[in-house]
This record gives sequence, C-alpha cells and structure tokens, in this order.
Amino acid sequence: MTTSHLGHPSAARCACVFLRAVTASLVLASAAMAATVAPRIVFTDVPSGPVSGGEGNQGAYLSIFGRDFGSPDGLGTRTKVTIGGVEVANYRSLGPSQVADRLGLQQLTVQVGALTGKAAGQAWPVRVLVDGVASNYDVTFTPNPGRVLFVALNGTDGTAAANDINHPWRHLQDGAGGAYGALRAGDQVVLRGGTWQDTQGIDGTWLRFGNDTSKKGSAPTGVAGTGWIHITRYPGPIGANAPEDVHYVTPAGQRGGIQGPWSAIRGVSGEYIAISNLRIEVDATAKSDAAPINLQYSAGPWQITNNEIGPWPSTLAAPNNAKAAGISGEGLGVVIRGNHIHDIACAKGRPTNPLENHGIYIDDDGRYDIGFNVFERITGGNGLQIYTNGGFSDVTNNVSFHHNVVDGVGKHGINLADGSGSHIKVFDNLVLNTQYSGLRINSVDLKGAKVYNNTFYNTSLKGASDYYGALSNDWGLKVGAVDFVNNILRPAPGTRYTGGSVGFDGTEGSWSNDLWFGGVEGVPGFAQAPVAADPKFVAAGSDFHLHAGSPAINAGSGAVSALVKDDLESRRRPKLGAYDIGAYEALVP
Repeated sequence: MTTSHLGHPSAARCACVFLRAVTASLVLASAAMAATVAPRIVFTDVPSGPVSGGEGNQGAYLSIFGRDFGSPDGLGTRTKVTIGGVEVANYRSLGPSQVADRLGLQQLTVQVGALTGKAAGQAWPVRVLVDGVASNYDVTFTPNPGRVLFVALNGTDGTAAANDINHPWRHLQDGAGGAYGALRAGDQVVLRGGTWQDTQGIDGTWLRFGNDTSKKGSAPTGVAGTGWIHITRYPGPIGANAPEDVHYVTPAGQRGGIQGPWSAIRGVSGEYIAISNLRIEVDATAKSDAAPINLQYSAGPWQITNNEIGPWPSTLAAPNNAKAAGISGEGLGVVIRGNHIHDIACAKGRPTNPLENHGIYIDDDGRYDIGFNVFERITGGNGLQIYTNGGFSDVTNNVSFHHNVVDGVGKHGINLADGSGSHIKVFDNLVLNTQYSGLRINSVDLKGAKVYNNTFYNTSLKGASDYYGALSNDWGLKVGAVDFVNNILRPAPGTRYTGGSVGFDGTEGSWSNDLWFGGVEGVPGFAQAPVAADPKFVAAGSDFHLHAGSPAINAGSGAVSALVKDDLESRRRPKLGAYDIGAYEALVP
C-alpha cells in the first residue's frame, strides 16, 4: 500500500521515514557498486518446486532474498543464479523486498528450468553470483515433480488447464472447485495481477483448506504427488523486471484471506503450504477472525514469505472486536520471513480498545521461526503475541523470534504470555515506540528462554513509570526461566528499565553485558558487567547503528555465540573479535 510507510506523528518518526526512503533507494545502487562484496542469500520463498511444466515448460518461479545482488540492469549478465551449479532457465526481476527499507534485503526472482543432471527429491544449493563472485551456498532448492496452475481475474474455471498461462482458472477456490479443485502436492499456484475480493472459498474465504485429503503437500521425495504447495504471484515476463501486484481485500462482513483447516480436521489437509509475494488487506468491518493469513489448526509446516499484510483498520466493538492478527494460528515447522505487517487495529475509533488484534499471534504448541519481518503501527495489540489457548496443548514451545523490526505498537512489542514454554529465543530484534513494554513475560511455564542482542528503544510510552518498563514481568518466574544478554535498554523518558506487577529480581536467569541508559531507576544490582552509558546511536530515533564512539562496541558477551551469528542486517558478527551490544554490529572499521 502506498500508505504503508507513512503516518509517523512526530518529527523523529518523520526523520525515520525519510531515512528509510533513502535506504530503499540506495539498496540497488550500493549493491551495484559493491561488486567485490560477496552476495549473501538469507532465505527463499519455497523449498521445492517443479522443473517442468508452467510457462515455456520451464517449471516453477523461485524468489531469493538477500543482500548485494547487484542491480536490475545486470540481471542475467552480471548477476546470475545457479542451483546445484546449473544456471536457471531465465530471470524475471530484481528489486527491493517488502522489508528493504528497514532491513535492506533485495528480492531476485527466476524461473528454475530443467536443472539438467540434478536429481529430483534432492536438495541442491542455490547460489547468486555477481561479476563471478559467489554467495553462500547453505540455502537449498529441491527439484520435484509438480505442475503450475495459473489463476487470473479474466480466467475461466471451465476451460482452465494446468501448465497453461493462456488458460487460467478464474477462482483460487470456488467451493470444492477453482484451482483448488485441481490442486495436489508439488503444485505451484500462480496468481495474476489485480485487486481480488473473492469470497467463494470455504467459509467465505479466498481459500481455506477443507476436508479433502488430496489438498495436502508433503516433503519432496522426487515422486509425483509429493512436495510443497506454493501460492504466489506472477513475477512478470522474462527480463521485464515487472512483477505483477496481486492485491486481495477481504470485504466487509467476510472472513477472507487464506486459512488452514479447522480443529476437527487437523492433519487432514493444509500441510506443506508456502505463501509468498501477495498483498492482503482487510475491510474495517470484516469478521473478527479475518486474519489475512491464518494457519488455524495446521498440523504441518507453512512458509509465509515477503507478503504485505495490512492495513486491517478494524472498527468492530467489544466483545465482538477483532481477535486475531496479521498472521495467526499454529503449526509444526512454521517459517514466517520477510513480511511487512502494518496498520493492524482493534476497535479503531472506539473509546475502548481491548488490544486483542496483533501483528503475529501464535496460539498453540509447534515450531516457529519468525524472522526478518517488519511490524509497523500495530495499534490493536502486541507485535508478537504468544498465548496458548488450550486447543491442543497447554504450553507453546520452540519459538524463535529474530531479525525483526517492531515499530509503533499499541501494547507490548513482544508478549510471552500464558503458556510460553521452552526453547524460546528472542535475538537480533529492534523494538521501539511501544505503548507498553518492549518485552513482557506472563508465563510460569517459561524455561531457558534466551533474550540476546536486542535493542529496546522508547518503550513504555503509556507513561506508567511504576509498572511498565523496557522489560516487564507479571508472573513468578522459576530459576533458569530467561537470560538477558547483550541487550540495549533505552526506555522512554521518565519510565523504567524493568517493571510489571511482579518484576525481576535476578533469580530468573543471567543479566550479562546489557547496556542501560535513560531509565528513572538505577541499573539493577543483579546486572553482571553492565554498561551504564549513552549507546550513541548514529541518529537516535531513526538510525540505530552504533556511532564510532559507542560504548556498546566490543562490550558484549561471547556467551551468545552459539545462537547469534550475525546482526539485524545479516552482517557477520562479531566483527572485531568481540560482540557489540544491541541489534546492530557496528559498521566502523
């Protein structure tokens, strides 16, 4: 949306917008000048796909996200892509990703082609080469049998044919029909550009996975009928650098969006699902559970990549207010990366805001990797919400929340609420401008959590200095519940470093090498090797890189090394032999 980076109410926030706009405009230019810098792949949008069928019989489209990929005018000449050492069939686009203005990531889209000599069902390394300089090769793609199903607003369900871009389906789902009716494991569904408002899907959605065992992906094995199901946009013609804009708007009174199965059919369908490169927003009076992407009760993995989620300016009043998130639900092996989630409201314009509509809402046990996302203006609730609702478990474990920017939140930036359990990792995040806490804990089940190398800035804007803090706790934590290492804590003026109805006393875990600045109280006595000084950001409020004279440089603990390998911008750390404190490793020599 054209409004997705606008609307900051203060001069500082306006400066932030200006800086981000400049950053976005320099992403390609800086990459083009840095030909000697090895490109860096961070992630792709789907683990597997077909290598035949589709447009020109060249198989699936694949988007690659990373840094220093060069510029569009060199795509296919100076910038090339190989999979298992074999060059891809053709090149579609190179440009900024959804999170380019805050995280600097580029998006490069190709059509994979036959990949001759590369065995199906085997993962092969993806590489980007710029002027012959090769990227890392630890991100893979698995060629696998499957088809490409095209869907367009001018399509016709009755004459549609798989692998034929000239004969698309009209509906993504129409009851049991549309492209959904033909869908099976290993297929890629490609949506053509335009504004979509379809609600012919199950339960009034764009698409919902229902009680049909054939609508279920699987691990790719090289055999037909296996592999991921991928829903994505058309990336434009070869060499055009013009990806189409697929924009879905959930209409008033509808649930809309893309949703997983309901609880009674958990495990029947909706597994191994990838969704990428879409733009989904929600009408202000859509249903209370109209999350743009809702895994619901998925038992298997989903991968949600590079989507623009929002706005959802919900005006529904309590008790029937919106109670979901931009992305919500549960699943084992859920990967949410590179999405821009913005302008999610709850009871907007009402005198009472229950704050129950969030950026991302995880509500049951599983395994979750949430990274490289940008959350902005989540006025309706928390940036990340973990709250176990007892659907299939009482505790939610295995959540990794990393390399995210959470900016402008109506409640807590990160909320580890009821049932937050073991193996929870929060690292390399920038959390700022939160009305309540930067990070809040409200779980007696928390065990072994790691909060490493985050920057918390301008938290507790609500101003309750005796309650909220940059970090807060509202429950009795057990010994070993959580460690705080290498974090920068810079709360809003007149507010506290730590707070909550219970607070912290140091017995919950280690507090090592954190930087404390600006809180109304002193540094806690339980803090180990604290740095009590101005972090000296390049531009406080807009640029949180460390100035050359920052006391955070080389002042961090190496105890984080097993988890923290790079910084918020995917730059290797430690750079100078010792870790810097906070989300950014200093750019100084």
